[in-house]
Order: sequence, then C-alpha cells, then structure tokens
Amino acid sequence: MTIGVYPTSPANEVAYVLEHSDAEIIVCEDQEQVDKVIEVRAQLLS
Repeated sequence: MTIGVYPTSPANEVAYVLEHSDAEIIVCEDQEQVDKVIEVRAQLLS
C-alpha cells in the first residue's frame, strides 16, 4: 500500500500519517522529506 504526504506538510503531520499507517518502510522524495522523518523518528519508534 502506498501512503502519501504533501511535500509542504510539517513534520508533525508527517508523524501523524506514519503513526497511523503502520508503515514498515519509508521512501522519501528528497532530503527535506528525510529530515522531517528523522525529526520525528523517536516519536515513531515509541
């Protein structure tokens, strides 16, 4: 299944989508999106 987020979504919205998707793998379009995931990584792992 593919779950998308808008490139303009702030990190907290990205975290919300990822928390509720039960994603096992995250593929990002660019470094800016990777940085958002890194910012919320600890929140996602808990």
